[in-house]
Amino acid sequence: MAVQYIILNIPLLISIVNSVPSQNFEGYVVGGTLAKMQDFPHVALLSVECRTEYERGYYTCGSSIVNQAIVITAAHCLDNCQPKNSFVTIFVGNRQVMKGLPYLASSYKIHEEYDGERAGNDIGLVKLKKELTFAKNVRRVALMRKPPKHDHGRVAGWGFIDAENKISTEYLMQIKQALWSRAECMEEMYDAMDMPKGTICGGDVDGSSHVTEGDSGSGLVVSKFILIGVVSYRISSLSQSLAVYTDVAYFYDWVQNTAKTLYCEN
Repeated sequence: MAVQYIILNIPLLISIVNSVPSQNFEGYVVGGTLAKMQDFPHVALLSVECRTEYERGYYTCGSSIVNQAIVITAAHCLDNCQPKNSFVTIFVGNRQVMKGLPYLASSYKIHEEYDGERAGNDIGLVKLKKELTFAKNVRRVALMRKPPKHDHGRVAGWGFIDAENKISTEYLMQIKQALWSRAECMEEMYDAMDMPKGTICGGDVDGSSHVTEGDSGSGLVVSKFILIGVVSYRISSLSQSLAVYTDVAYFYDWVQNTAKTLYCEN
């Protein structure tokens, strides 16, 4: 069965060095409502600039605060840009685009077995140069090897509010997502298509709200602070509203071990 994977980071610009700043090209969740930052204090905007001798490329993703020095995102948000040629900034504490406190990244790691063709093992960690200061609007998520079962979760992100017409807004948006296990998703929605291991689904089959371009890496949470998923991709030929998330619990050990490695390297 031929399907089209839609990776949900938003390429902002590939052009000559004196390009227009990336903040002119942002976007947000389709069919969502305005999010209060105090309800999503773990959310961080990930801005990536890839540099070569002749050009710069800009794009953004979502991410979630793991602790004072680490944020978690999707591997594909970092895979296209080599660390030595990249400039990564994380913005926290404000729902308006590029208005949060900026923190520069010192390094990052994506999963060693990330598969860009199938979006398998789509997870990565970013280490900050300076540790975050927690406040009312800057908090960490909880990671659990066995998170509690919920029927619904919530995700907030900076993706288009109208993907077809590429319409954006300045503020963080949030939506409620029905939760599907990998097995349920393949059986009920994807006609037994083999989704990558370590994935879950979120969204309603015929719903009008969904994640889209710009939402990659954003966190799917339950109980307001338990991170269970990271936005990976959609398959639009099968559903406009159902999205595939990296299952954070599945990668619990990888996150712990990789975070320790990042600390030791810096």
